[in-house]
Amino acid sequence: MIKSNQYPWIIELYQWADDNNIPEHQYYEDILEEESGELVDYGFWVGLPRDVDVLLNLEELNLSWHNCIEIPEQIRHLTKLKKLKFIKSPCGLMPTFYDNSEGPNKITQIPDWLAELVNLEVLDLSGNAIEVVPKSIAQLQNLRRLFLHDNEIFFVDGALGQLNNLEVLWIQGNRLYGYWLTQLDELDVLWMQDNILNILRDSIMQLKSLTELYLDGQLSEPLKASPGDWRKFFSEITTQIPLKDDELWMQDIWDWSNDNKIGFFQIPGTPESLLHLSEMNLNRKNLRSLPDSFSKLNNIKKLSISQDQFDTIPNQIRELGKLTSLFLNECQLTCLPEWIGELIKIEELSLYSNQLTSIPDDLNKLKNLISLNLDDNEINRLPASIKYLAKLDSLFLGSNKLTSVPDAIGEFKKLTYLDLSHNNISSLPNTIKGLTNLEYLSLGYNNLTILPRESGNLEKLKILNLGNNQINFLPDSLKNLSNLSSLQLQNNRLVSLPEWLGELKELTYLNVTENQITRLPDSIKGLPKLMNLSLGGYNLPILLDQLCELDDLDSLALNINDRYELICLLDKCTNLHRLTVKHLTLRLPPIGYVMPWSDDHKRLIKELLPSSIICFSYNVL
Repeated sequence: MIKSNQYPWIIELYQWADDNNIPEHQYYEDILEEESGELVDYGFWVGLPRDVDVLLNLEELNLSWHNCIEIPEQIRHLTKLKKLKFIKSPCGLMPTFYDNSEGPNKITQIPDWLAELVNLEVLDLSGNAIEVVPKSIAQLQNLRRLFLHDNEIFFVDGALGQLNNLEVLWIQGNRLYGYWLTQLDELDVLWMQDNILNILRDSIMQLKSLTELYLDGQLSEPLKASPGDWRKFFSEITTQIPLKDDELWMQDIWDWSNDNKIGFFQIPGTPESLLHLSEMNLNRKNLRSLPDSFSKLNNIKKLSISQDQFDTIPNQIRELGKLTSLFLNECQLTCLPEWIGELIKIEELSLYSNQLTSIPDDLNKLKNLISLNLDDNEINRLPASIKYLAKLDSLFLGSNKLTSVPDAIGEFKKLTYLDLSHNNISSLPNTIKGLTNLEYLSLGYNNLTILPRESGNLEKLKILNLGNNQINFLPDSLKNLSNLSSLQLQNNRLVSLPEWLGELKELTYLNVTENQITRLPDSIKGLPKLMNLSLGGYNLPILLDQLCELDDLDSLALNINDRYELICLLDKCTNLHRLTVKHLTLRLPPIGYVMPWSDDHKRLIKELLPSSIICFSYNVL
């Protein structure tokens, strides 16, 4: 057993980790359902292992989310690293410790010593404040994927072109004036800013393996061309053609785009390309208005102008009669215009992270609407007229100020996805039984104490999130949810689980942590597909005895209130009655200050469970 005092740099690294609230190495599940219906775990490891043996052999290190201004130099000793992530604030699931960190990372430079990590294959430093990519990066000859997007980079040393094995480069969202690309013979995928395309065009045309080019101005598929065909491609989209009289309005748009530093791929530079433009992405351009001539772009079907400065939807959009998808996320919208109902072909409307307080009745005129995203606004009620959106398939209303759900919710006969999490909802209407096609329902972080019996009518439901409520009873009608594969009940007031739980034969994931459950129902042994289970540690002797009878668990997360009790119980287990689980996470209480797992505790538990991969987790507060 290697001790940390044998390596002074490890003591320094652990001190840095404690100073920056870096948690113990731990795994966070992020289970999502694919279009095929398959549940896929997009979770990740994060934190720094306090086990010295694990640290010295570490191949993947993720230190994202924290208020760090530099990468600690001690990491240079982790020479077996293949993946290093030091991201500002990744999308998706946020670990619980994020609320305790002082803020996102803001790394300002790539240190030269990083070149000593010669086994690195993936380096992700996105979303920081890096300004220069140094010459030393050329020494990372095993690097295959490099993510530097959303920094402040204005200069990349030409040595970047010496990364002979680089296959993927994301460098969009920076302040680049130029960099060297021509030597990247293996580069297959390039993400970059559209407004520097003119500078880089000649370099891109020389890339021997490039097949995909993704620019800020694209909303869906990347540009694709066979290696060697990019010269012809760029020639066709940039050739200047004199304007006809009925095309003079286009010059107004080009002048406006130049004034706002919008690249020619977002606003094409030829009349034919502009006239037939069907998709446009104007995100993060600090726009406050659109030119009047914008209304003549009547072939646009998909438009995104998110993260701009609009306080209402621009009037020019009213004339875009073919529009099917509209995104104005993270703007400053306070209300929707009366004419919103005139966009009759709209199928997808996304307005999340604004300041909307209500939904106008005119919205019900959008008869073709399939997806409506109003997450993270200030909406306090849903109008009954919303029921007329008969084609709605997905409805996102998380993180608002709803206190109730109208009876009209049951009219959404085609709805498959409903998110009402992070509100103040205390009850659900009986009409919820009408959502007979619902497959995903998130009600987490509300004030629910009980579910209506009619919830059992949702027979197509696959994922049900009831976590972080005040539920103390589960109606037996839920046993009819025969397709349920994921059930989240964490942080409620349950003291027991019903025996009918064993009838949910499709259940693969069950989370009941932070309740007062002291034993599992005997029927849990009859769940043939259960692979992921998260439990509290109350009455650990009985729970552990029951867990030893579950042979097919792939992942078990167990909250531990008394680590000494755990070791004693594991020591008493016989070979014929032993906990068998592939991935085991042992969590210490996230309340107050808790001493981390000691090296001796880790060693003893590993010896008692030699066939398990164990993550020892604790929260630094």
